[in-house]
Amino acid sequence: MGYRQAAVLTSVSFFLGVLFICLNVDYRILFTPLTESVVRDGLEFYTMFYNSPPAIKASICALPPAVRPAHSRSRSLALPFARPPTPPAPTPTYVLDTQGLLHSIVGVGLLGLLGKLHKWDDSAMFFDGSSLAAYIFSLAVYMTVGIPACRTVADPLPDVDSQEDRVEALRILSAGNTIIIVLLGAILALQASRAGEQYARRVEENLIQQAAEQEKAKPAAAAETETKKDK
Repeated sequence: MGYRQAAVLTSVSFFLGVLFICLNVDYRILFTPLTESVVRDGLEFYTMFYNSPPAIKASICALPPAVRPAHSRSRSLALPFARPPTPPAPTPTYVLDTQGLLHSIVGVGLLGLLGKLHKWDDSAMFFDGSSLAAYIFSLAVYMTVGIPACRTVADPLPDVDSQEDRVEALRILSAGNTIIIVLLGAILALQASRAGEQYARRVEENLIQQAAEQEKAKPAAAAETETKKDK
C-alpha cells in the first residue's frame, strides 16, 4: 500500500469515525418517533458540535521559581543589589481549530485520490475514478446540506428560524450524514477491490514469469539429454 492509498484510507476512516459518533443521535431522529427528548438531544448534540472548542492545544510552560535550578537561585542570593527577577511571560498557546483539522484532512484525501489517477488505465478509471466521484459528491452534500443545516440548528436567526425550522434542519442534517456514510463506505469498498485486483495482477504476473522461465529451461534440458545420449 502506497502513500496515496494510505492518505485516502486515513481521511475516509477519520470522517467515518466522526459520522458514526453522530449516528448515535441521527438514527433516533430518522428511525424512531420524533419525541421531545429526541429533538432536545439532537439540538443539544449538534449545538455542542457546532460550538465545540479547539481540537488541539499545545502549551509551553515556564518553570516556576520553586523548581528552577539551584545555581540560578544561589546567584540571585549572591547579588543583593540586583534588580528583582522579572515575572514570567504568559504561557503561549498554539491552537488548531476543529474546522481547520477537518478541512485539512479533506484536502489530504482529495490529493490522495487525484494522485492515484496519474496512471490512467481501466483499473484506475473504474476504482479510483468512482472513488473520486463519490468523494466529491460527499463533499458537496457536506457543504450544501450539512453546514447550513448545522448552522440553523446551532445558531438560528432571530425572528426567522422557528423551532419547526430547527427540527426540520435537524432531520435534513441527519439524512445528509447518512448519505455521506454510504458514500464513504462505497469508497472503502472500491479501494479494497482495487487492492485485491492489484494483488491478483501481481500473482498472475509471477505465474506468467515462472511459466516463461520453465519454457526457456525446457530446450536447455532437452539439449543436455541429447548430448548425454550421443556420448
